[in-house]
Amino acid sequence: RAGGSAGTGADVCVCACANMEPLELGSEVILVAAFADPDRIASIQWQYSPDGGVTVEDVPEANGLEYRFVLDDATRAYCWRVQITLLPETEEPEESTEPEETEEPEETVEPEETVKPEEPTEPEEPSETEE
Repeated sequence: RAGGSAGTGADVCVCACANMEPLELGSEVILVAAFADPDRIASIQWQYSPDGGVTVEDVPEANGLEYRFVLDDATRAYCWRVQITLLPETEEPEESTEPEETEEPEETVEPEETVKPEEPTEPEEPSETEE
C-alpha cells in the first residue's frame, strides 16, 4: 500500500510499504524522494516501521533523496517513509496596483501675458484742399 500526507508545519512525510509489488528476497529496493522545490529542503531522514506504523525508527545515515537496501525477511514487512524538513518560504514582494505618484515641479511657472498687436489702421486719405 502507498499513502502520503503533507504536514501542516515545516515537515512533509510520505509513507510507502515494500509490498507494493511482489519482490523476491535479495532484490535491491530503491526508494526515491522527489520534491518540487529542492532548494527549500533543510533535512531528509528515511525511516521505517517494523510494526505497520505503530513505531517509527530512523535509518542511520539515510539522509539523501535516495535510499537503497536489500530486501530480506525483516525488511519485507517494513513500512518505509521519508521525512523532509523544509526551510520557510521566502516572501515575494507584493506588487503595488496603485499608480506611482509623479513629483510636482518645485516652482510653478505662470504663462506670460500675451499682448495682442494693435490692428493696423487704414492710412488716412489726403484731404482735397488745394490752394
